[in-house]
Amino acid sequence: MTSRTTVNRYVADYERILDDISRKDRDGTATMDYLTSDTGKVYTMLAHASGRLG
Repeated sequence: MTSRTTVNRYVADYERILDDISRKDRDGTATMDYLTSDTGKVYTMLAHASGRLG
């Protein structure tokens, strides 16, 4: 498995989890907590570096 495949899988999995959380999160607090966690920071960095975030 290439590193690009690994990154794409991680980002896709994280986005699925984030989508699930955000659907249940009326005020956005849980979503922001998840995005600002260490895992969320890694996601943001990888998604940005891979071009998934503009």
